Amino acid sequence: MNARRTPEEIERAADVDVRRADATLAALEQRVLDDDPDVTPREIETARSARHFAGLRQRAAQRKASAMRAEQEAAEREATLAAAREVLAAHSLDDVADAYVTARKAVEALVAACDARTDAVSRAATMLLTMDGVTARVDGVRGPFVELGGERHESVLPGSAVRRLVAQVAEARPDGMPLPYHKSLARLLSDPRDRSQLDAAVARAEG
Repeated sequence: MNARRTPEEIERAADVDVRRADATLAALEQRVLDDDPDVTPREIETARSARHFAGLRQRAAQRKASAMRAEQEAAEREATLAAAREVLAAHSLDDVADAYVTARKAVEALVAACDARTDAVSRAATMLLTMDGVTARVDGVRGPFVELGGERHESVLPGSAVRRLVAQVAEARPDGMPLPYHKSLARLLSDPRDRSQLDAAVARAEG
């Protein structure tokens, strides 16, 4: 079985037929101009008819080639669309939503732990507020704290902990985690003034 010809091959074959018909007609006409008595009117008309037919076939070939290209382009477009859909399906918005919900629950647990720690420090500070040799405060910019036996116990503000958590994730990325209308989340959240005992505790937990 013959292989299907390409649009370019179809057009080239038609062009060859046209050039051949042109050459044949031109040669016959030149012979007439050269006073060749052997050339007949029928030969001239036959050559002209063949040239006209070749021209029609050339136009038909161009239409066929154009239709084939359109078909190929449509097939390639559908293949590309299918590939794009497969790429998108491999990492769907539902996957992001699931991760978001998991992260939100983890952040909620972190906030609850911070609140529990702050409440414990506050209750301990209240218990020790008037005791000699112990430094305790139940209020302040950074919340309650207690210095007991040479060890300082600070509250953990949940907003500060969450900000620090997200900032650390952003800072670990080379792009700083871009944001609309901001250079990066890392730059937006980073605050060198904000230090906490939580930093050392996290370092121990990470091992």
